[in-house]
Amino acid sequence: MILCVAIAFGSMHDLTLFRQSGVQIHPETALIGDAGYQGIRQRHGHSVTPHKATKKAPLTPEQRQQNRELASTRLRVEHVIR
Repeated sequence: MILCVAIAFGSMHDLTLFRQSGVQIHPETALIGDAGYQGIRQRHGHSVTPHKATKKAPLTPEQRQQNRELASTRLRVEHVIR
């Protein structure tokens, strides 16, 4: 199921828009987000976002594979939204 919670005119960060929308999502509902939702886990514990790499901590092969699987899942959703 795809849930569209809010819209905004102009440029706004995804997570900011989510926070400002005030939408309450059941704690057992899984959220799958893109990199724009980094930090959503603080608000919703049952959420999944891609792993991020840094210069000091590059992604492990396992994290890369998890990111690929997540992207594959999200691709279907993005096609529906489009």
